[in-house]
Amino acid sequence: MKKGNPYRVLYWMGASVILLIVAVLVLIKLAPGKEGGPPPDPERTMIWLYDPADASAPAQVVLLEESPSQDTLSAVAFSAPDDLQQVFGGNHPRPAQDALATQVGRAVHHRVFLPYSLVATLIDAAQGIAADGRAMTGAEAIAYIRAGGDVGPNRAARVLLALADAVHRRGLEMSASEGFKLARQVETDIDLTLIPDVLSRWSQYGNPTVQAVPGQDLQTVQKLLAPDHP
Repeated sequence: MKKGNPYRVLYWMGASVILLIVAVLVLIKLAPGKEGGPPPDPERTMIWLYDPADASAPAQVVLLEESPSQDTLSAVAFSAPDDLQQVFGGNHPRPAQDALATQVGRAVHHRVFLPYSLVATLIDAAQGIAADGRAMTGAEAIAYIRAGGDVGPNRAARVLLALADAVHRRGLEMSASEGFKLARQVETDIDLTLIPDVLSRWSQYGNPTVQAVPGQDLQTVQKLLAPDHP
């Protein structure tokens, strides 16, 4: 039997290793928030809850502000101003994120756009939540937010924090196919595979604060946010 050239095998093994290293470096370079070293402190994530079937329905915005150095997590919640909804109405989520950052005068580092139906599905996959002293299914939690009127933003923030706690304690029960189906409904710049870990991290801050702003007063939103750190 003719023996293969061992040097040829070593050559291809070396080439494969080099390609793997290059691929990892590319992924690191393209990963959001990794280019400039450590993440900012505070780091803000805009979570936008909306009804894709009704563009005129008010969207609720929750700005989560995470500060590891202060060991704090806070939420500032408000109804999305009409001009921001118009920007997002064209399915351009990044401009909506940038427009909000401009209007509140603070950096917004990440965005997560969630249809109400998707939030309901996640809540059910986490076996329900407990928010504001009530146990809720997904449908009940969304009805609770949407019936809130002026306190809708406050309810949205508390439901999201309760979901983070439920995911941390129980995880999500869903198949891979269900997960892929849900992933197609999410617009975010956060790696979808990391979202359960992000929710779990948020749930570990002691007693997160929720500050709701009535209406669409972004000047008040700005006052409730910490200054940007260089």
